[in-house]
Amino acid sequence: METKPESTSTTGTPTGRPPQAPKLNVVERKTKQYPHIQVRPKVQDSLTAYQLTESEAFTLPSGMGRHGFPGEWVVCRHGVPFDVLPEQSFQLLYEPQVAGLLIPADQTAALVDILGLGACQSPKFLLDAVKRLADLKIGDVSIQFTPGQLEELARKAEKNGHSVQAEVERIVAHLSSEVFWNA
Repeated sequence: METKPESTSTTGTPTGRPPQAPKLNVVERKTKQYPHIQVRPKVQDSLTAYQLTESEAFTLPSGMGRHGFPGEWVVCRHGVPFDVLPEQSFQLLYEPQVAGLLIPADQTAALVDILGLGACQSPKFLLDAVKRLADLKIGDVSIQFTPGQLEELARKAEKNGHSVQAEVERIVAHLSSEVFWNA
């Protein structure tokens, strides 16, 4: 049977304890710096979210339990909650998508500049304004503008300080005066 060696004291007498490894001077190593690249998540299935109206307990995919409170948002993938967060965090991290088209305020203002006042008050008004802009009719004759022509009209309207609708009306008035100069 093998016996374990005993450690000795500084005087050389045995202490009865097993020997300990000698202490080493630990030098801090610098972590190697790797070049970083920007990444973004791959396209995912659409997420859904709902706002809590009463307290509810959740088990997140990580296995962590989370208690949600009224006013907090629950974000789900395939119907399974994976994030529960307060209103402010939800607004910072997620962009709600509603059925149909969601137009941010700055782009709505640009549409109003292009289509004229009142064009963005409702989806019907917006559709009517786009139809008027994209389809000019004189009697039963329809003049359809290409996207390039619409861009040119928008450029001229901006240059002249008009809405696109006002610019189209000005062009139609000019055309009418040229064709029907004595009427």
